[in-house]
Amino acid sequence: MHGLWNRLRGDAKAEKGKKENGKEKDEDEKIVTLVGSKLAKVGEEFVFLGAAEKCRQCKLKNSCTNLEVGRRYLVEKVREEIKHDCEVHEDGVRVVEVREPAVKALVEAKRALKGSKIIFEPTALRGSGKAEEGEREGEAEGERGGEGEGGGEGEGGGEEGEYELFELCNPLGLKKGERCTILEVLGDAPVPGFKVVKLKREEEE
Repeated sequence: MHGLWNRLRGDAKAEKGKKENGKEKDEDEKIVTLVGSKLAKVGEEFVFLGAAEKCRQCKLKNSCTNLEVGRRYLVEKVREEIKHDCEVHEDGVRVVEVREPAVKALVEAKRALKGSKIIFEPTALRGSGKAEEGEREGEAEGERGGEGEGGGEGEGGGEEGEYELFELCNPLGLKKGERCTILEVLGDAPVPGFKVVKLKREEEE
C-alpha cells in the first residue's frame, strides 16, 4: 500500500510539472498554445510580446497567454481541425504546438566549444579598425552609385548586414545571465575574436 501511494504521488508531481505555469509540455518541451491563423504555419518563428488589451475579457486568454513574454518560439505542429474566433486576429486563432528554438549568437572564440555550457552575455561591439573601414567602403559605393539602382542596393546591403550583426549580438529570446548550451559552432563571426554559434537555453531548475 505504501509503495502504491508513493507511485501515485510521483505521477501527480509529474503531471504538475507538465502543466507548470499554465504550459502543457511533453517530454520534448513542446507547448500547446493559440496563435493567429496567419502565424499558424509549421516552421514559423515569432517572439511573444504579451496579451493585448482586448484579451482581458476573452474566455481563451489563458490558452493564448501561456507563453513567456520576450521569448522566441517555433511552430512545430498545427492542429488544422481547431479554429476559434478572436477580437485581435481577424482570421481567428488556431491551436499549435511550439517550442523554443536554438538561437544564433556571437560568442568569444575561446568559449565557442560544441556541447559546452555558458552564461549568456550580449555582445557590446566597439568600432575596430576593420569595422570602421568596411562602413566607409559601403558609403563610398553608395556615392559612386549616385541615384541609380546600384547605389540603392549598396546602401541596403550595408544596413542589412549591420542589422544581422546586431541580432547576433543581441538575439531575441535570450536574456543576460541565462545558462545556455552551445549546440553547434557555425563558423567565424564578422568580428575578430568571435564565433557564430547556436545556443539552446537551459530551463531553470
